Amino acid sequence: MDEKFSSLIDVRNSDLWNDLNNNHHIVLEEADEPGYITQFLDDRIRIEVDMDALNPASLTHELLHIELKDRGVCIARDLKQAVENNAGTRELFSDSLTEHLGNCLEHYKMLPLYLSRGFKNQDFVADYHKPVMDEEGLLELRRTFKLNGAISRYAADTYIGKFFSMKTSNNKHYDYGDMYTGLQQLEPELFLILEKFWNAWQEYDPGDPATFYQHDLQEMVEGLSDWKKDKRMVS
Repeated sequence: MDEKFSSLIDVRNSDLWNDLNNNHHIVLEEADEPGYITQFLDDRIRIEVDMDALNPASLTHELLHIELKDRGVCIARDLKQAVENNAGTRELFSDSLTEHLGNCLEHYKMLPLYLSRGFKNQDFVADYHKPVMDEEGLLELRRTFKLNGAISRYAADTYIGKFFSMKTSNNKHYDYGDMYTGLQQLEPELFLILEKFWNAWQEYDPGDPATFYQHDLQEMVEGLSDWKKDKRMVS
């Protein structure tokens, strides 16, 4: 490791760094933009490091993305494939939504591993102190969800994204109860499909075979496709 990155390693994550490097070629590089990004390339894993925010917590977050995949939990990849293989959801999901959902679902399973290493909950994500949904956002969603009897693709995309953002938020100071009620009232069938998968994902243990969650994931994707069938969608 280059000396300029040495402050990213301490007693809380040194074993994780060493173990992952035994199985992967991990390269640290300076990021061009704020934040940390991990890229899985053919011959290496590249972690782009924010040089203005050098801390072990941020690197550990990225390492746990790798650790989760090493455990066979490839929910982001599996979600992307399931969406792409279904014509209905392929039209419903934007690329950014698919990426966001995969990230949210990974974060939910990473957080206990992160906390067990002695890191602080508020350091897990950069936007910890920012609410992911508020009354204004819900009102806007209600206003734009249906347009002349048709459902806005953008609003449906937002609905799904906000649902999982709230479910996986690690800041428990924010109470999203009213937001869930609002989403459920806005589109009950869609809410039920998402809620069913979320309940299954909560129960999934990263030590279990991936087939345990893949069945539930496929069921959600097919449910969303069926939900969309009799709907007129507009951009």
